[in-house]
Amino acid sequence: ANEIVNAGFRKGECGFLQMADIIEETMAKATFDSNPDLDVYLQTDAEARRIAAELMKSASQYNEGVRDAIYNKVCTLSITNYQ
Repeated sequence: ANEIVNAGFRKGECGFLQMADIIEETMAKATFDSNPDLDVYLQTDAEARRIAAELMKSASQYNEGVRDAIYNKVCTLSITNYQ
């Protein structure tokens, strides 16, 4: 999960403060095996990467909505103050 979130942060797909939350939620959702063999380890790694990517995508969509709402509000205030 860390590798996925770190790459996403560097690409601007999630914020710095979201990284820990995404990793924490990934770890909570991923399958845990206290005595994994190599196959289980590889499956769990793939699962964690998939979960982290999904969570990051959701966070990115949320951030875009917030950014658009702020932009629209600023534009509205600018136009209102200009008139």
